Amino acid sequence: MSQAREVILISLISVCFAMISSELQAADEGEIEILKQTIQQQQQVIDKQQLKLEEVFRKMAVLEARLDAQAPPLDAAPRRVDLNSDEAESFPDSSPANNVLERPWYRNIRVDGFGGAGFVWTEGGARNEQGNFLNYEATVNLEAEVWENISYFHELQTVRLGDETTKFLRTGEVYVHFKDLLRTLFGWEGNYLGLKLGRMDIPVGEDYLFQDVIDNPLITLSAAYPYGWDEGLVLYGKLHGINWVGAVMDGTDDRAFEDDSEKFLSFKIYGNPTEHLYLSASGFRNGRASKSAWEFGGSHFEPLGTGATSSLGSSSASAVNAYSYEFDARYNFGYERYLGLQYGAAFVSDSGNFDRTIHYVKVEPKWDLGAAFNHKLYIVGRLSTIGTFDDEGYSFDGKPFAGGKSKFGYDLSSLVRWALGIGYWFNPHTLVKIEYSRDEFHLIEQSRLVRSGDGRNFLGVVTALKFG
Repeated sequence: MSQAREVILISLISVCFAMISSELQAADEGEIEILKQTIQQQQQVIDKQQLKLEEVFRKMAVLEARLDAQAPPLDAAPRRVDLNSDEAESFPDSSPANNVLERPWYRNIRVDGFGGAGFVWTEGGARNEQGNFLNYEATVNLEAEVWENISYFHELQTVRLGDETTKFLRTGEVYVHFKDLLRTLFGWEGNYLGLKLGRMDIPVGEDYLFQDVIDNPLITLSAAYPYGWDEGLVLYGKLHGINWVGAVMDGTDDRAFEDDSEKFLSFKIYGNPTEHLYLSASGFRNGRASKSAWEFGGSHFEPLGTGATSSLGSSSASAVNAYSYEFDARYNFGYERYLGLQYGAAFVSDSGNFDRTIHYVKVEPKWDLGAAFNHKLYIVGRLSTIGTFDDEGYSFDGKPFAGGKSKFGYDLSSLVRWALGIGYWFNPHTLVKIEYSRDEFHLIEQSRLVRSGDGRNFLGVVTALKFG
């Protein structure tokens, strides 16, 4: 900082003397006196500027010290506690550089992706009871800006855990995206309203934002794992500081096919009421479906007894109705240190005595171990459960590892999952995770199944990477 001031000062004085020297050659004594006064005035200006510069440099040093104390190192893992979904993040940049017409075509195409591989072992009747190596996920995303604030998004999955033997290559999300619809249609500025049309993650709850192997801090997912994707239309925006997103979708698991005219309708609001607290609330009505697009970790809304054991008998209905709500909260204690909470309920309208009420809960603390590990090491725990919690059983598969539906069918009153893990970011694009967890399946009293394998241990090591 001092060298910079000296250079500035010397440069200013040199310029002044150069100007004076040229004038002195033709000046008389009176002109010399005037020039001396000018020099004194200029010196006073320089002194004042130097004082101002010193004050600026002093403030910069204070700010740099504060930033050095608060921020993690540049090669530490990226901060992931911001739960603002991709809907809010897609609001357009108003800078001229955002104009697709002003960029070469190759700068209008973004390619990124992620993948994971490792070794897992699950005890007692689950899909990995022998212990085996596996590819967890492999996904490539492509987004092409076709016009200002209009893009096309295509997700290509070459590996999706649980579907390796049946689906070797498939699309995930595929949609047309209008990032500022009112501006595009009517030229209205500042009233952001986004629209997605195609096949998308169902924007309910928070799990769909963190289901990918690179975003999930553990290897397993929650016992409930509420998520889904479907064809439809998604609108999103922001009103008085509150983000909102609504969807109208087919509601059925089959792609591009609807088995009933009733549509899936959902709405979600979310935001940060304080600097450290994030809240969201979601709700949906599924409409009639023989097999819903929405699922709880592999368990869809469908007539009870479909495709699995049911000691209480099977429904005669061809389709069911359902509606659900969910509340999520996350309190951020600092860099990658948070406590997440989730509660939800679903109500399934089936035939006869086969109506079901399902509740699910999740508690997830995560703690970055700090500067001692260069902000690369964290520990995380998760307690989650889903069930009817009575003698009216339902199917809870526990995807992707537990295999609850094939083992217990619709005879479960609940599934409880305890999980503890550690993760290490070798760099911002490479994460290694180790997890131990335990699944506890609780059968209804009327179940005729042999009560074995209802408590299972899990151990896994996975490396996750991302690019782009």
